[in-house]
Amino acid sequence: MKAAARRALAVSVGVVAGAMVLAGGAAAGRQGRSSGPATVAIVDVTKVMKALKEFDDRNNEFVARGAIIERSLKELDDKIKQAEGELRNTIPPSDLKRRAEKYRELTENRALLQARTKGYEQLMEIEQGEVIHVLYTKVLDTVANLARKEGLDLVLSDDRSVMTEPNTSFADNRRRMEGRQILFAADALSLTDRVSAVMNNDYAAGAGKP
Repeated sequence: MKAAARRALAVSVGVVAGAMVLAGGAAAGRQGRSSGPATVAIVDVTKVMKALKEFDDRNNEFVARGAIIERSLKELDDKIKQAEGELRNTIPPSDLKRRAEKYRELTENRALLQARTKGYEQLMEIEQGEVIHVLYTKVLDTVANLARKEGLDLVLSDDRSVMTEPNTSFADNRRRMEGRQILFAADALSLTDRVSAVMNNDYAAGAGKP
């Protein structure tokens, strides 16, 4: 991207302060960074995540693992249904020993199915949370690197998609309204597509393989 196009991604704020600096010139012996206008950009983190090839690959892994888990749970559920059918239709009421054994098997499998289902759900939640942590950390690192490269002072999370809705309670709309921080931003400020492109290129090059 040309330098002019890169500069279009940042906006100058604090115009009055900037004008004063330009009018008065740099103060002699001033220490540290000049008090010129700050440059700002925005990034839609959710959009970045959805555009990542690594996100797709990780999600496909979860889908594949979920299918394996579903099969194992179904096998256990089939055993439960079979035992229920035997108690209902096959084992005569007079055969107390076989019925007791089948009830024991049925009770154990029901408890096992419940425990496994809950355990798998918790495990998947934790693993998905870890993936989000890893990807979010990579997003922040990429944003920081781009910001340093472009000379940006501040990058904000683009939350312009958050909006109040009709036919929604006052409390819900109030939360949406209070949660949104950016009321307006020019699209030219967005680094979203560039962050996605950089991360996908790094991932394709093997730098971010899970």
